[in-house]
Amino acid sequence: MSFLNSIKSWYEAAPLRQRTMLVGTAWVIVVIWLSVVGRQFKTLRTDLSNSKIALAAQQAKLDIAASTQSGLEKELRDFSPAKTYNSNKLTTTVNTFATEAEIVPQLQQLRGNGNDKLFNVNSVDVRFQRVKLLPLIKFSHSIGELSPYLKFEDFTLTPDRVNPFLVNATMKISSLELKTTDVKSAVAAAAGH
Repeated sequence: MSFLNSIKSWYEAAPLRQRTMLVGTAWVIVVIWLSVVGRQFKTLRTDLSNSKIALAAQQAKLDIAASTQSGLEKELRDFSPAKTYNSNKLTTTVNTFATEAEIVPQLQQLRGNGNDKLFNVNSVDVRFQRVKLLPLIKFSHSIGELSPYLKFEDFTLTPDRVNPFLVNATMKISSLELKTTDVKSAVAAAAGH
């Protein structure tokens, strides 16, 4: 307390000029201190904001991962290894659907892609020359009903030059052939679990 009393007595005894300089110096020190604290607060607020954004992005990724995992589990429940198509079954199915639609296909068997651990992808090029559009639609619909086991990779439709009521169609149809019957174990192994 005696220290404060000695400062108070010095301040009262000091000339006005010294008191003004002391008060001004004190204000400058307070302003500098507030500036430093303000910058630190601004940095803290920016870091907090960036952390909130990063956490929101991570949460979104986790939500997507959970959604993807649940979608995968649903697809695995619905997926039937017996419904996959090897190259012979693919060719037979395409011929059967073409016969049912009363059109004659020209098939060119393509080699399967067996680089994947789970699936072989088999493909066949199909050409229809001078056919009516309605049977072609029936054929396409039949193939489409077997998705995801069969799918169109490419489809080109051109009018016939001689008869505009007929069309020429070229398409590539692909199928998945499952290499194993234990789908869940194979997917887990491919995912590295």
